[in-house]
Amino acid sequence: MTIWEETFSKRSWGQYPPEPLIREVKKLHSQQQEASSTLRCLELGCGPGANAVFLAENFDTYTAIDISPTAIQIAQERLIKHNLQGTFYCGSFKSMPVPSHSFDFIVDNLSIYANSMEVIEATLCETARVIHPSGKFFSRVWGSATYGLNSGIEIEKNTFDNLQDGPCAGLGVSHFFDYEELISLYSNHFRISGCVQSLCRDMLSYNLVEEFILLCQAK
Repeated sequence: MTIWEETFSKRSWGQYPPEPLIREVKKLHSQQQEASSTLRCLELGCGPGANAVFLAENFDTYTAIDISPTAIQIAQERLIKHNLQGTFYCGSFKSMPVPSHSFDFIVDNLSIYANSMEVIEATLCETARVIHPSGKFFSRVWGSATYGLNSGIEIEKNTFDNLQDGPCAGLGVSHFFDYEELISLYSNHFRISGCVQSLCRDMLSYNLVEEFILLCQAK
């Protein structure tokens, strides 16, 4: 995973959360407006904090985990700049140093995909452990119709390394989900309440990017 430390050390990253994540957080707040309970958020793969400020502002507690020490440092600095607080862990999604049933909202914004299937399955199992029984899970992943997959080395079905083209070029191991696989895998650990497919084609190059956003609840 040193590829991510190198990446975050050498290039700037996004500064704003994606619109679908904003919508889901606002929807969660509208559903909880009469509740007095504390809302706790966990972000898997926070990177240098593109979502950190928004999530820390909208939840009573914000916790994040990432494999890159540099990314965590930048994310922490972003929160401090905005007078916000968060708890950060540097490590793997497979084993998170947090108690079971700790979080009301868990975010995976294009992070889980960057692993082998063995790690992805272990991560989903661990995520199911730490989510509150009434909690929700937002997961955004790449779809297998995304261009560039023929430019890398397929190390297992739909998992590629050393991609030279496409949105994951130069970013190490990447898994691209097809719909059937996605539903089958996530439903082993969660109740799926929504699945949105997004297709975006560049009409000049004709390159296609496919994404899925899954909305899940604890079983």
